[in-house]
Amino acid sequence: MAELNAVEWSARIAATKTKSRRRRGPAREGWRIADLAQLTGLSPRLITHYVATHLVEAPEFHASDTRYQRVHLLRLLAVRPLKAQGLKIAALRARLNDWGAPGVEEFVRGLPLSDVVRRALGWVEAPKLSPQPDPAVAVIGERWQRVVILPGLELLLRDDARPIVREVAARVLEQFQALS
Repeated sequence: MAELNAVEWSARIAATKTKSRRRRGPAREGWRIADLAQLTGLSPRLITHYVATHLVEAPEFHASDTRYQRVHLLRLLAVRPLKAQGLKIAALRARLNDWGAPGVEEFVRGLPLSDVVRRALGWVEAPKLSPQPDPAVAVIGERWQRVVILPGLELLLRDDARPIVREVAARVLEQFQALS
């Protein structure tokens, strides 16, 4: 086989590279494990352990784009208070399974949860960030929303921002509204 010069070698490598892994289609609903960990206060490793022990049903697997749904969030939020009652994993699993989704939701509704978690579950409406996007902020191909926090202090939020980013923006807005 003939030796390739640097240009031919680069061309061959470029021809064998795979196309971008960018996912096509609409954005997937739900939370990535890191977002779920922030909402629940559990580590991603502990969430994975709860999935492995069938305390929480395994989500549909999509590699790094695996998304956990509302039912996962509810069950994970119910775990900590039940563990505080001294229940072991098997007893926890049995109790959550006996309650079913409606019972777990009813139990979690009675827990003291942050507004961020309540909004994630759809129990509190997120505050309106801005009545209309400011066209002066728009960039070609992207849409931004201007959030006025205080006179002279603004936050820019992309329209396609992930739910956790929107929650952080809403929380910042709430904190500053409480100060004024």
